[in-house]
Amino acid sequence: ELNLVSLKHLRFENILDNDNLEKVLRDEFKQPKYDEVRYLSSGRQILDWAPLNSPMKCKNTFKNIVSFGGAKGIGYSLLMGLENPEKTKLSVIGRSNPRDEKVVENLKTLHHRFAQFDYHQLDLADVKKAEKKLRKFFQKVKKVDLLINGVGMEVSAPFLGRKPEDISQELNSKLIPFT
Repeated sequence: ELNLVSLKHLRFENILDNDNLEKVLRDEFKQPKYDEVRYLSSGRQILDWAPLNSPMKCKNTFKNIVSFGGAKGIGYSLLMGLENPEKTKLSVIGRSNPRDEKVVENLKTLHHRFAQFDYHQLDLADVKKAEKKLRKFFQKVKKVDLLINGVGMEVSAPFLGRKPEDISQELNSKLIPFT
């Protein structure tokens, strides 16, 4: 939204006096490449992103997992990263159309990977309908060992140009799993 503004997150282990702080800030402006910097007693540290050599796997000791989102995107990636899925019952609740080509493919993969699998289409942006359906769903589920919130609805527009109902829908889709 503001093309000429850059943000930098600087963290200091110790409080600096004005002269030293001014010197550090000048030096940081000369190095705009790094936006996350720590100053510890051992010196300046930067965050360095590097690709993983192999996909990360997450130890899975859960018997019942409920995932809000998971038919595609980051939720799907998280579910695919779980080890021992053949011992787990997975329920995915999402708004993705189960007839969408990519969703069909992903749901088939999840169905074959997990001991039990079901998909429930539900748009969390509609709060009243969602709450009612979620109450019914969780009354049937005896126990949830892991709840994943991987929903993501985003209105691609500058924040100041968004309508209040757009903001409300975006927030509701992310927060309703916790109500």
